[in-house]
Amino acid sequence: MVANLSVSTSVTALSPIFIIGEVISDEMLRLVGQCSRFLYHIGLISRLSNDIVTSEREERLGMMASSIGCFMKDYPGSTKAEAMAHLQGLIESSNRELEWQLFELKGVVPDSVLRALINFGRTMALIYKNSDGFSSMSDPGLEQLLMDFLYKPLA
Repeated sequence: MVANLSVSTSVTALSPIFIIGEVISDEMLRLVGQCSRFLYHIGLISRLSNDIVTSEREERLGMMASSIGCFMKDYPGSTKAEAMAHLQGLIESSNRELEWQLFELKGVVPDSVLRALINFGRTMALIYKNSDGFSSMSDPGLEQLLMDFLYKPLA
């Protein structure tokens, strides 16, 4: 496995589902909670998306290895571009798995709970689309983009 959930992903992704007003049974929480495949894929997408866009900056700063570095260590002679392509493939595979999970959980877990979790994953993918939105908040359009993404109704 190249990457796993970040420490904060479970807490950050799951917190909103407890305040949206739905009754969440232990069974529902098992299906979308901390040890579920559903949350695993959301976390994997977030983690790998972050690693792809922050790898150069973190490398310059001498920070810990990312999944790109781990891939290159596991596959000697591989290039950074190959590692990034592999990680992008894992992200695409996880997105497909999430779509299947949504189909499978429909009617078992309330839609509002599923939407809250999917929106967390979508937000992370948006934040990490071109840069690390957390450490490079100098991007003036990012705040407006997030506001539009989360609150503006679809036309």
